[in-house]
Amino acid sequence: MNRHSIVYFVFISIISFFYIGSINAQFLINNGNSIVVSTGAYLVVEGDIVNKTATDDGRIDLDGQILLDGDFENYSTNEVFINQEAVTDGLVVLRNCGMPQSIKGTSPIHFENLTILGSVKTLEVTNASVSDVLTVNAVLDLNSNNFILFNSNPSSIQYVSKYIKSETTSFDGYGTLDWRIGNNTQHYTIPFGTGESNFADVPVSYTSLSAGFPSSAGIKFATYPTGDRMNTPCPNGIFSLTPYDPMKVADRFWITNADAYSSIPTASLEFKYRNQDIENGNSITESELKAVRISDGGTAWNEVAPVGVVTVANNTMSVQNISPSDWRNNWALTSIGVDGDFWVPGAYTPNEDYVNAIFKPVFGFQPKSYQFTVYNRWGERLYDTSDYLSGWDGTYKSQLAKQDVYIWVISMIRPDGMLYKYQGNFAMVIWE
Repeated sequence: MNRHSIVYFVFISIISFFYIGSINAQFLINNGNSIVVSTGAYLVVEGDIVNKTATDDGRIDLDGQILLDGDFENYSTNEVFINQEAVTDGLVVLRNCGMPQSIKGTSPIHFENLTILGSVKTLEVTNASVSDVLTVNAVLDLNSNNFILFNSNPSSIQYVSKYIKSETTSFDGYGTLDWRIGNNTQHYTIPFGTGESNFADVPVSYTSLSAGFPSSAGIKFATYPTGDRMNTPCPNGIFSLTPYDPMKVADRFWITNADAYSSIPTASLEFKYRNQDIENGNSITESELKAVRISDGGTAWNEVAPVGVVTVANNTMSVQNISPSDWRNNWALTSIGVDGDFWVPGAYTPNEDYVNAIFKPVFGFQPKSYQFTVYNRWGERLYDTSDYLSGWDGTYKSQLAKQDVYIWVISMIRPDGMLYKYQGNFAMVIWE
């Protein structure tokens, strides 16, 4: 059977080994056997493909193309596509332009290459994956599931139009794009969209500036809008926006989960937000937006000082050169007044790489007078300064202090002419 020949079936049920040149069918059910689609061949299925287990798992060796108008369902215990070569030439095209399509079943499907075009494609099983290239020319609704890209090259996503939809909250379960970037040092863009526009209106960009470890690791990206002006629900394990005013926090969170890394890369991030995320009754001055972050289970969003450069013209927040010690899984944007706030980190990691090497407050104003002091838990003074731009390098009597919890005290006259005193504690963590 050559590439151009077409055989019409109302229904195909595979009950034995089946070799395909080119076939057009309405439905395809594989009852636990092998299908081979050879190089240059097309399998056109106008209905669903259902992969099942009988004596053995159903499986497909795909070197040609499958053009599918229905759902792709996997009820076997494997991931359908076997014998994936180093050069991944197999392609599945979800092509229905009129009716929605789903990837579903009891087990995920591991595609070599996947193209989506036309109508909305919904993920109804978690950990579906692509070895090489995902071509986005339709909406891919993650639907609270995880989708994995194993190709660490930025070209793993070929964006044509529409978007990948995350948008589900921590309460419903994140919709995550799990990109196995590994030790690559390149620039990546995830074309997230909200569904309120016909394009990727909230993309996330990530640039890896150093090699992470292990090479099989990656980052799970997600974003979602909050349901009210109090910004609920917060990310997993987070119960407030302390110390920030919810009315000054954008109504959207971003998730950048790097837990798969034992050594997190130094990286940069860029978040895009919509006007609706900062308006909607909030008290936000857009030009004063900064990015804030918190660790999973953290209690305060000022573990690391607010950072970032906002570009009002295109609604983006850029955070550059995030060190591994400053990486957090959860991000938000808050409006910071130029003469009202300062922040003291809740943790400090001195080391010899000169990243995060000084413990000091970060100010949005210049105090008229200032005194900053660090004490150990026994009340012994380890450091003090009257220069608000200076900080403690973690040493006492020319020796690095031990890992412990320390106390800071600030006494200052703010721009309003009033004397204020503040006190708190922080953890000093020594990286071996």
